[in-house]
Amino acid sequence: MPVFKCILKILRANITFFLIYIIGLSFMGIGIASSLSSEPTTGAFEIDRATYAVVDRDKSALSEGVSAFLGEHGDVVAVEDDEFSLQNAIAKGAVDYLLVIPAGYGEQFAQAVRDGKELPAMDATYSFISLAGIFMDQQVDGYVSMVRTLMTAHPHDAVADLATQAAEYFEDSVDASYISTAVDVSAADQFRVFLGWSIYTLFTGIVVCVGNILGVMGRPDVRRRNLASALPQGRYNLQLALGCLVITLVSWGWTFGLGIAVYHDAAFSIDLAGVVLCGAAMLALCLFAFSFALILGQSGASLLACNAWGNIVGLVIAFLGGTWVPLSLMSPEVLAVAHWLPGYWYSSALEGAITVGATPTLAGAMPALQCIGVLLLFAAACFCISLVVARLRAQTSEAGGNLTAPATLS
Repeated sequence: MPVFKCILKILRANITFFLIYIIGLSFMGIGIASSLSSEPTTGAFEIDRATYAVVDRDKSALSEGVSAFLGEHGDVVAVEDDEFSLQNAIAKGAVDYLLVIPAGYGEQFAQAVRDGKELPAMDATYSFISLAGIFMDQQVDGYVSMVRTLMTAHPHDAVADLATQAAEYFEDSVDASYISTAVDVSAADQFRVFLGWSIYTLFTGIVVCVGNILGVMGRPDVRRRNLASALPQGRYNLQLALGCLVITLVSWGWTFGLGIAVYHDAAFSIDLAGVVLCGAAMLALCLFAFSFALILGQSGASLLACNAWGNIVGLVIAFLGGTWVPLSLMSPEVLAVAHWLPGYWYSSALEGAITVGATPTLAGAMPALQCIGVLLLFAAACFCISLVVARLRAQTSEAGGNLTAPATLS
């Protein structure tokens, strides 16, 4: 079977795509599905205290009040008052919030309050690692605004007393409790999430791998050499289809087998009939991806074009199939569009397969079987289109432009 061996050589020369799309992304799906947790939130509510540093160059009653206020809401870190130390504290994440109070800030603040002008600014810098610094700066702004309000209402009172009084207002708190919204995430749910993620993995991987092989085998010089050989055209087409189909089946077997191996408890929770229907639904999706790859390959699409079509169409199908946003949360308009794409029917087939039950009946399995049938119709439609494309392309003189095709065989 020389054609079949040639297909395996092409796949080996481009094995990176298979490793990335089929192997790598399937493990990513395992990670996403395993991240689901049903543990409820317990314990008392605690505010995460940020780390901060204050460089007080003013040494006034107001600047000391700001430093004391920050001490109530964060953990202080000592930082030297030089340019290198200040930059190093933020760059290395030693502090979440760095505040520099310039000299004369207290006098300028009091004068601005008396004149009704804008308050002077302090130099604040946040860490790029977390948002805790921004939240602490908002607290400082609130504290300074409270001091301004008190100074306006009591202009003759000491600044130190007003700063202490402003800090006391921030000590008020309310009682809070948790409302548990956790749901029971079973092994079957994780298994279903993994299978749903496989829409993008399988479609993109099969389209890129099979489309590239068909594109190489469809180059005019390769086609002329094959047509001039002693191998009958029927056997050539059979070996070509068999080689691409083997890649499709290997992709399906790896992905579904990995899901069963990792989430083997799901096989016992949804029973054998449900597992078989899930596998059949995934196989139907793979056949659709195989048929779509036939269209690209027969049209002479390049490797770059196969990558683009595989990723773009795969993302659209996965999104409208409920991979990232559940179908129940989609609007009726979006669902109406999703009905025209195979991702919706694949997700619906999984839902029906998982809920078949321990004693499946034909009526109980019919929703899943109907969805699988729709997926097979999608595959059949794309396969017919690929035959038409192949027929039309065979009648052209250029047949895809071989002069610019890169060498693929090693």
